[in-house]
Amino acid sequence: MERYTIREVADMFHMEPSTLRYYEDAGLLTNVGRTPAGQRIYLQCHINRMRTICCFKHAGMSIEDLKRFFAFEADEPEHIDDIVALLEDRRAAIEAQRRTPKPGAAVHTSVPNRNMPTA
Repeated sequence: MERYTIREVADMFHMEPSTLRYYEDAGLLTNVGRTPAGQRIYLQCHINRMRTICCFKHAGMSIEDLKRFFAFEADEPEHIDDIVALLEDRRAAIEAQRRTPKPGAAVHTSVPNRNMPTA
C-alpha cells in the first residue's frame, strides 16, 4: 500500500500543505493517518478524493457544496437525486458564467487594417 507525506500530496496537486490541512479540518479529507511522530500519512483513497476535490473546485464548487456532495456520497443510493441536483445546479452556474461577459473583457469589432490595400 503506497503511502504519501503531506509534502508529496501537496506537490502532486500544486498546492500548499496548509490547503490539505484545511481540507482535513473542513471534513473533506477524512481518516488521514499519522506516524508515531504525528506526521500525516495519505493513502491512495486520499489521492482519489483530492482528484475529486480539485475537479469540483476547478468547476467553481464551494467548500460547502463539496461537503454536501461527500455527505450525499456516503449513502449514494439514498441521495442520488440530491447528488444529481447539486451537479445540475453547478452546471447551470457554469453555463451562466459562460454567457456573461467578464468585466473589462474586450469586445471584438471589425476594424479595418490600415496597412492592407483596399479594393
